[in-house]
Amino acid sequence: MFCSRFVHWVVAHDPDRRFVFVAVQSGFGMELFKRHGFDPKEIDTILLIDGDEVLDKSDAVLRIISKLSGPWKIIGSLAFSPKALRDFGYSRFADKRYAWFGKSNHCLVPNGDLIDRLIR
Repeated sequence: MFCSRFVHWVVAHDPDRRFVFVAVQSGFGMELFKRHGFDPKEIDTILLIDGDEVLDKSDAVLRIISKLSGPWKIIGSLAFSPKALRDFGYSRFADKRYAWFGKSNHCLVPNGDLIDRLIR
């Protein structure tokens, strides 16, 4: 549920349309994860491919946020803190996200701008 909300939030704050999205469960998504050394059956991270760079966990989130419009860019400055500390926080958040935000049995239903930004 939180992941879907994050995708919608990114789309709403990305007027330059820098980001496109792929579901890890799709054939292309599974291939991307495998190609970059991640097991698509054990998904515990967000993966961002930015040019030749592959970022995951807190690095991916902070890079995404730093490229959005609005005051969110300030959060991107957390990239200067130690990666181990940031990833620890990312993992704790990931462990608690269902308790805090709930879990949905429904898939993300793309609408409007998001439909054009999904790779299938």
